[in-house]
Amino acid sequence: MQRVRDDMAAAEALFGAGVLLAAGTDAPYPGDMQGEGLHHELELLVAAGLTPLEAITVATRNAALLIGASDWGTIEAGKLATLIVVDGRPDRNISDTRRVVEVMLRGRKIDRESLKMAYQNDPGYEPVSPTDL
Repeated sequence: MQRVRDDMAAAEALFGAGVLLAAGTDAPYPGDMQGEGLHHELELLVAAGLTPLEAITVATRNAALLIGASDWGTIEAGKLATLIVVDGRPDRNISDTRRVVEVMLRGRKIDRESLKMAYQNDPGYEPVSPTDL
């Protein structure tokens, strides 16, 4: 847990100094499913001192900027329509990112039940709770 606190302090200091941060679960750690892990990372960024909207920007616009992607990262005409629709105000309460209603991948609606079945059958899967912060 000390490492997590150290990482949170480092993220807050770097963000405060104007360093362009990005969020994302790009490593296949057992139990860290790509969607679930990102929700946890966003919650940790907010716990570290970023606003919910800043944390969302770190995971979307900043991530695209850091890898030089121009076709995703923001919602604009001509960009890939890869996004989630949530029931809530994640710009005010970051945990609302967990309240996913719809998933769109390049403009196509994704069957969420099929996704759930795939990761819940993973022997390393363990749900992450906001109370684990």
